[in-house]
Amino acid sequence: MPAYAALRFHVTGLWRIVNPRLQLQLIQSQTEMQQLQRHSGTPVLRAYHGTAHARIPRIVQENFSMSARGQTDQGWFGSGLCFSQHADYVMFYYTVGQERVRPVTAGERGRLLQVDILPGRTHRMEKAEVGAACHPGYDSHVSPNAFVHVVFDPRHVLPRYIIDFEVRAAPGAALDGLYEHLGPAAGSQDSEQELDGQKEDEDVDKITAPAQPASKKM
Repeated sequence: MPAYAALRFHVTGLWRIVNPRLQLQLIQSQTEMQQLQRHSGTPVLRAYHGTAHARIPRIVQENFSMSARGQTDQGWFGSGLCFSQHADYVMFYYTVGQERVRPVTAGERGRLLQVDILPGRTHRMEKAEVGAACHPGYDSHVSPNAFVHVVFDPRHVLPRYIIDFEVRAAPGAALDGLYEHLGPAAGSQDSEQELDGQKEDEDVDKITAPAQPASKKM
């Protein structure tokens, strides 16, 4: 994992995703887990996911898909959907679709998804098990250092925010993954014009997904 001590990560745009269908789906999944007593209180975790820019519109409309498994790697801790509660851990995955997944460097711009995940009953891995199926009796896996969460059911994931960021050099500054502010940078032209949405408040734009998936350009 690359060291980001000499980099700063500046948020240049922030959009709230509003997709009622996926919100209801997560609530129903949480209710099911409570009924099955899969986890006391079935907490929801806030996590991050890095992926290629072109994949994000479909995720916003239709959620994550298990059919995408293995496109980036075979799944070090299971063949599922991978997330982390540490934004800097997943940042380099926005380079997916380029020649290879690589560390981010100063001067680049990228995009992350912030999501809610419903881990349910979680199996803590003792070591990597590349491409493993979900362990029987569990809903998700977590890596030995708890940096990677692997979810095996898209219904247990809710996309919440799209975060645009810019990587800048900060020699000598130990600021791993530090986000200095939320919302578009003051006076910047960084708000992506290809993203629809009405103004939610002074700092956050809202993207409202239609009730049914559509082919509308994001």
